[in-house]
Amino acid sequence: MKKYYALVSILVFTGLLMIGCSSNDATEDTQENIEENNRETSSQSIENKPDFTEIHELEQDRDISRELMSINYDGSIVFFNLEDTSGDDKIKTPYFYYDEELIDASSVGDFTECRFRLYESDTTNATGKCKDPDGTRVAVVYDVANNTITHATDNDRILYPLNDGRVLFTIEYGHDGTIYELTENGTEPFIEIDDIPSILDISYDQDAEVFFIDGANDDYWNAYVYDTTSEEGPVLFREVADDDEATTVEGNISPDGKYIFYRYRGITSGKHYNYNEHYIYNRETEEEIGLGQGFSLNFVRPNGWVIDDVRKYGQVIYNVHTDKWLAPEEADINFTDSTYANQYISEEDKEHFRGTTVAAISGDGETVLLLDSFYPLGEDKYTKLKTMATDDYINFLEENDVEIDFEPSPFDEKGA
Repeated sequence: MKKYYALVSILVFTGLLMIGCSSNDATEDTQENIEENNRETSSQSIENKPDFTEIHELEQDRDISRELMSINYDGSIVFFNLEDTSGDDKIKTPYFYYDEELIDASSVGDFTECRFRLYESDTTNATGKCKDPDGTRVAVVYDVANNTITHATDNDRILYPLNDGRVLFTIEYGHDGTIYELTENGTEPFIEIDDIPSILDISYDQDAEVFFIDGANDDYWNAYVYDTTSEEGPVLFREVADDDEATTVEGNISPDGKYIFYRYRGITSGKHYNYNEHYIYNRETEEEIGLGQGFSLNFVRPNGWVIDDVRKYGQVIYNVHTDKWLAPEEADINFTDSTYANQYISEEDKEHFRGTTVAAISGDGETVLLLDSFYPLGEDKYTKLKTMATDDYINFLEENDVEIDFEPSPFDEKGA
């Protein structure tokens, strides 16, 4: 009998031990599942977290302001001037934001007193003017990524750095109708157009194959398209008589070479008013879209976006591919209680947030440069520059009633 009770005791103990082990295994499995779910949730949160980059914060000051805010082709570089008018002389300091660093580019190497512009069609090169080591004012090409001046030449040359490394230039107030190329041995002609001895500006696609060239002769203002992949030379695109009714015709080629954004410039009684008669021309279909009055000299991004400010609607956002017009200011968006505020504004700033607007859009159309405004009670107002994906910003706008039936504005002497 003792052996029987001993056996029962052993069996009971073994059963309890197995139950305990089973319970521990289940607990461990449950814990592992929880940790795995947490990892997946955390991973999804990171993946779903809105992607934006804060560039620069500036408190409101009557003497200090930003100007010429722009962004490069792929959204990797942001540029602005910080203008200080507190002293006797106005001081402009050029800043570039690149690779998480804000660069003061007023001096670059041995070059000083630099002034730059960054255009949305530029990649990592900006153009400007500096004083060289001898104190001579020169035209320069600045490689932002490497923080170095790559080209320096005569001050009266207007430089155009191409993506393949070549640098073209025209001569300011020149009258020989020639676009030149800087070479290791000096310069050489790139193209000459007899019909426009005064070349005013050129633009080009990202492959440096299609060029839009505008200028003038004694009788006409005219524009040419030069496609280097074609056997034809420069082809006349538009011309307008040099009289009192309308003067310049000027424009930009899109980065993919498919569209030309151009305009005629109005003049009345010898006095210039705002630009008028803006158009988008499709080179493949030869179709044209009339935009009317009030746009700046823009260009169509490869994904179809054009962003500008016009008097009638405020800021307008247009997509050529979908023929959709958005006008945020027409919708009277409540920014303080919006998806944008909840996703893209910090908790510290949220109670002061009053709105945002597009300062620029990258040349490829994939990134917008935004200017957020903040009005803290009893304190100085301030603004923040940030970049974010264009699609994310458009998605936010489309949560609101921002789409409009766009109507082109006619020209009048008051402008757009």
